[in-house]
Amino acid sequence: PKFDKIEPLSPEEAANILGGEACMWTEMVDSITLESRIWPKAAAIAEKFWSQQELTNDREDMYRRLIIINGELELFGLHHKMNQEIILKNMVGQEYFQALNFLVDYIHEGAFINRLSLYDPTLYTSTPLDMIVDAAAAESYPAYDFNLKVEQWTNSKDDKIKEEIITLLNLWIENNSLLQPIFESNDKVEMIQSHSENLSILAKIALERLEQDGVNKTNIDDLLKAARQEHGGTVLGVVSGLEKIIQSPE
Repeated sequence: PKFDKIEPLSPEEAANILGGEACMWTEMVDSITLESRIWPKAAAIAEKFWSQQELTNDREDMYRRLIIINGELELFGLHHKMNQEIILKNMVGQEYFQALNFLVDYIHEGAFINRLSLYDPTLYTSTPLDMIVDAAAAESYPAYDFNLKVEQWTNSKDDKIKEEIITLLNLWIENNSLLQPIFESNDKVEMIQSHSENLSILAKIALERLEQDGVNKTNIDDLLKAARQEHGGTVLGVVSGLEKIIQSPE
């Protein structure tokens, strides 16, 4: 159900809370993907349960720490990142792994109900969970980091941040070219071909805006709308940042 706001609890209601829990529904996970759907988001939930409210209201700082924890969890024995790489390597082999992994870093799961349409005739408990959406993160932290960099550049016009953004835009353009052969030969990878191509198109336009301080904005709204569409149960996570670059004042 949709709602505009969850009303704060009254002191009397808050006093009745004994604890909390986070549920992991397993219709769309298996032993390979389970950990990537629990962590590191469970760390944010735990912090809300255990810390004073005034310490957990800084969204940007929460993401800063979640990104760090995302790497540290491997040191504790979790395989949430390693297992995602295994899915991709089994899908395309070593030759295209790096390029595909780079693209998948910037996409994440879409709406649960839309994912159900990927299975023909239907999803069974015996259905292998070995598609791109299973390798993609529940939320893309590299995409969050890019969108944050764009926000910082918009506010500061810092040349160092601008160069970091330009480097990434060029890599996305090149990566789309590297993936073209596997799009044509692999049905599972083809599901996200539109993400790669939309990313490349918008990256070229954003690059033009940054390097020439001007851009032809004809059909930009249509391109952005297309880039926001789900493909293969996944969403491209950097569209908001790219839009901000393209639409930024000249």
